[in-house]
Amino acid sequence: FPVTIGLLNDDGAESANGQVIVDDIDSGAYPQEQIAFFNRYQVKASLMTPIRLDGKLWGLLAAQQCQSSRQWYHEEAELLSALAVQLSIGIRQSIAYTEMEQQVTESRLWRKRYEAAASSSGQLIYEYNHRTEKIIWGAGVHETLGYKPEDAPSNFQSYWHIIHPDDLP
Repeated sequence: FPVTIGLLNDDGAESANGQVIVDDIDSGAYPQEQIAFFNRYQVKASLMTPIRLDGKLWGLLAAQQCQSSRQWYHEEAELLSALAVQLSIGIRQSIAYTEMEQQVTESRLWRKRYEAAASSSGQLIYEYNHRTEKIIWGAGVHETLGYKPEDAPSNFQSYWHIIHPDDLP
C-alpha cells in the first residue's frame, strides 16, 4: 500500500492524530505515486485514520469518495477516528483471545503428559492447601485408595477416618 501516514506534504492534509485527509487527489499537492495509486482505484477524495496497537501503526481505516472530490466534514473524521479506536480494541481482544487459546491448548497437553507420567509411576500424588485444609487428589488415588478422585476424602480429618486402625501410627 503506497499511501502511508506521513507521506503527504506539510500542507495541512495530515492532522495531528495521524489522519490523512485528501479532499481532491487531483489538486497537485500530493506525490505522483500517491496520485497514481488513487487513480488506479478511481479515488477522488480519501479520509484515512491510523489503527494503532500498542502505539504502533497496525493498519489504516479509510473512507473514499470515487465519484468526485469532496470536502470532508470534521464529524466524519471524528467518526472514523472513533471507529479506528474500536477496531484497535477488537483486534487487541482477538489477539489476547488467540494467545489464551494457545495457552489452554498447551496446558491441556502438559496435563496429559503429567497424567501419563503420574499414572505410570505407581505413586499417590496429591496437593494439600494449608490455608483451606483441602486435599486435591492427583494420580494414583484410585489405584492406591480405591476411590475416584471426586469421591476421595477432601481433607486430612476425613482421610484419617478411612485408614484402618492397624495402619495408624
